Amino acid sequence: DADHFAPLVFLRQGESSVVSIGRYKDNGQWYAVKAIKKSWVFKTKRLKEIKRQLELHIGLGSRFIANAFRVVDHPSFVYVIQEYCLGGSLDLVIERHRRPWTGGVLPPRQVRL
Repeated sequence: DADHFAPLVFLRQGESSVVSIGRYKDNGQWYAVKAIKKSWVFKTKRLKEIKRQLELHIGLGSRFIANAFRVVDHPSFVYVIQEYCLGGSLDLVIERHRRPWTGGVLPPRQVRL
């Protein structure tokens, strides 16, 4: 529930979702809150795909992917509560480092695990 978070801080908006960060009041930890627009899910007929992704993502426990902890249903949105990573999403990292002269390829030092 959004009431469990201190005021959310907007990070990024895309066609399908809005990502914010918020401090969870119960434990003081920061989390990313991704609000997926239900109107977009139904318009693009991606309900099965989104459900499958969320089922896989919850409890994944990866060291390399921001883990999702909880999904909260709302009449207009599906909220995904996940780890907040200071570096941002993979899309954002690629966007920041993509240069026309590299052909859109990230340098090896950026993709090394």
